[in-house]
Amino acid sequence: MTTRHRMALKGTAKESPSVDKKVPLTLDLLPVEIQRNIYASLLKADCVRQPPDQHLVRHYRFHTDIMSVNKRVHEIAHSVLYKENSFIVVSCNWEEFLTSMTNHEVAIVSSDRNHVARFKNHAMRLHIVFPWDYGFGEHVNTAKSGVLESFVIVQEELPKFVRLLLILSLVNSGGMSPCKITFRIEQPSAGAPDQRVQESLLEPFRRLTSLCHSVKILGPVDKAYALGLQEDMIFPIRWTRAVTCQLYDVMVSIAKVAEEAAQLENADMAVAKYNDCQKV
Repeated sequence: MTTRHRMALKGTAKESPSVDKKVPLTLDLLPVEIQRNIYASLLKADCVRQPPDQHLVRHYRFHTDIMSVNKRVHEIAHSVLYKENSFIVVSCNWEEFLTSMTNHEVAIVSSDRNHVARFKNHAMRLHIVFPWDYGFGEHVNTAKSGVLESFVIVQEELPKFVRLLLILSLVNSGGMSPCKITFRIEQPSAGAPDQRVQESLLEPFRRLTSLCHSVKILGPVDKAYALGLQEDMIFPIRWTRAVTCQLYDVMVSIAKVAEEAAQLENADMAVAKYNDCQKV
């Protein structure tokens, strides 16, 4: 190697430390809007939904560890987690309800009692009193209204959650022993939720037409809308026609799950769901 080449290499080596002296680009140095987009990919429900498990449940994996990076990151990520998602706290008087949720593809964010008890960032609280207290199909008239199960779900699971309530009511008692439901819309820090937010939380439950003994809607909700929803949900004289339509809808929805299981080559699940269709 010539002297000229050796001098060129030395010169190149001396320039490299200047690159190391550049300020590293960290999350909290990015514009806030870009940070929010990054955190949304880690914390927004429709971005963190997982592939179906063996029960066809698509769980949510919220990457909350990002909030421990530093105070500034925590502030923005916390805002994304609780403003971009709507969490719902559910409680009921039936200890087998969580098992039923898994069997009917409803994903649960948390069922840890201590965590649920401390959870304060929910958009709605829901309490259900079933007319049975133990076992599938063992109907009793004196079901206790206390809390045996409590958990957190996200708004995206409401259609499946309501479908489960339909199935339980129709299969357990043929719709003849309606449940009692109490909704409480929470007051956000920015004021009462607008009509669109209220309806997005409550409207899925309109499918429970004629299958509720009593419905209470508490909190900052539009009174006219709440009254209309209550009238649709509460057990009326038109029960027979309504339940016939609900039975058909339930059967179709279960059949779709059976088809999905078959496509995923989950033969046991497919057979179980087809058998459920026959029971309905």
